[in-house]
Amino acid sequence: MPPTPHKESDQGIEDASMIDAHCYQPEPHAASLSHSKGAESFHGCAYLQAVQEQLGAYGTSTGDYLEAVFTHRELFVVYPQGHRACAIGYTNLATMLENREWRPDRDGDMEAAGVFRHEAMMLASSC
Repeated sequence: MPPTPHKESDQGIEDASMIDAHCYQPEPHAASLSHSKGAESFHGCAYLQAVQEQLGAYGTSTGDYLEAVFTHRELFVVYPQGHRACAIGYTNLATMLENREWRPDRDGDMEAAGVFRHEAMMLASSC
């Protein structure tokens, strides 16, 4: 569903601010573009950081990674400024998939890694 244009009414302004507040929290400094957890460092918007954080339970044989890519594209269209570090986040996702241990539910890891690297290149070229 495409984003609705901003309306002059209070409802339209409220809807726009809810999207911004819910999906993207502006951070006061550049270090906040990544979320550090122990030795791990997650980059990108809050959505990609969540995908990186949950990667251990993330199976790729069913193609769920495509849903993550399409969801991120929708978020990018709504607020491109909130995705400056997402190319790094996608590259990290690809590397994490390439390096993790094989399991039957992870048959699509190499394919997903290729898709994530493609998204990283597309985002990097759009900036």
